[in-house]
Amino acid sequence: MNFKVKNTLLALCLATSASFGLVTSSARATLVDEGTLSGLQCSGSGVNNSGQVAGTCTNGVGVNVAFVALTPGSEQSLPPLTTGRNCSASIILNNGIIEGSCVDANAVPRPVVWLPPYSSATILPPLAGAIKSGTTAINQNGVSVGVSIDSTATALPVIWLTNSAATPLPVGLLGLASTNCSPSDLSDTSGSAQPIVVGNCPNGSGTSTPLKWTSGLLGYSAALLALPSGAQACAVSEVNQAGQAMGGCYFNASSAPDTVQWSASGVPTVLTTVAGSPVRNVGVDMNASGQIAGIYLTSADFRQPFFWDPTTGTNATAIPPLSGGTRASVSGIGDNGEVVGTSEVASGDGHPYIWTSLAGTVDQGTLGGNNAGISSVSKSGNHITGTSEVVGQKSHAFEQ
Repeated sequence: MNFKVKNTLLALCLATSASFGLVTSSARATLVDEGTLSGLQCSGSGVNNSGQVAGTCTNGVGVNVAFVALTPGSEQSLPPLTTGRNCSASIILNNGIIEGSCVDANAVPRPVVWLPPYSSATILPPLAGAIKSGTTAINQNGVSVGVSIDSTATALPVIWLTNSAATPLPVGLLGLASTNCSPSDLSDTSGSAQPIVVGNCPNGSGTSTPLKWTSGLLGYSAALLALPSGAQACAVSEVNQAGQAMGGCYFNASSAPDTVQWSASGVPTVLTTVAGSPVRNVGVDMNASGQIAGIYLTSADFRQPFFWDPTTGTNATAIPPLSGGTRASVSGIGDNGEVVGTSEVASGDGHPYIWTSLAGTVDQGTLGGNNAGISSVSKSGNHITGTSEVVGQKSHAFEQ
């Protein structure tokens, strides 16, 4: 699992949140309120393996303020590009690097990173001659991918191997134009290896073609990801360090979308059933082992989570909502196999849950209000963050 700013599968399928998992624990410590030092309304959006949280608050004059909590309940504001302009923090890596977005003095949103000790925000620049850029994913090594946008609003796929310069991701001789291609994810790496990048390019027929970029002696080059037999259109959304990719495909005019995993060598495997039934399904997240969590549509048209381990076949395990609820979302799957998300409860409110194969779906409670929801799980799966109502219905960021 890597951290993504958006999920490209939303273009292919039913609308949903995110989540994942499988392991042996259930309820953990109570949720911890990150406080209100950066604003009275706050949400946690990213958490790392040390339990450090990044997120965004709205202050008393309506400005969005990015924050970090390096220890539970210790919210501190991150510096903006321009005082009084909006900033948001999306992700915090295990090394403490934070990625987000800030509005500059010219009112242009810019992708930024904050490096410890967070003295300033650094813009991830576009290609030379372009006017702005946007990020779509960052890996645990601090390498980002996204797009560089010129004055005609034409976007080109890029990778930031350093924070100071964008490098183009070429499409090569695949019969596609790199114009408006969008990277969706990149892998973590070890040593001097460069990350694998996956993304989608317009193909001239009204759909997109999934690609994988790999680095060689001459830089990055692209290759097509093979469509499963009978597939009409596919999109890829994630890739892990092992080179496994996750996405989704449509197979005919009347079919629902199905989750697909491509092996490191590019062989696709299709999720055909959830709990033994063929249903509409969308993969939301994939961990380092290739386990996938996502959402499927029940026979009563409720969205509920699933867990799929492609090594066991093409049938996924259905994850039930919390007691009394009829629907639930997913927010991520940790490398420990735990699936996390938000579920309806009997009152109709939403509560965060953790699911494991042994303990089932377990309510994690709130900060005292009626509703709470998980937005992110750490790569390890041992920490979560999100937003909870408190007494009085204000929203506060939490961690666990």
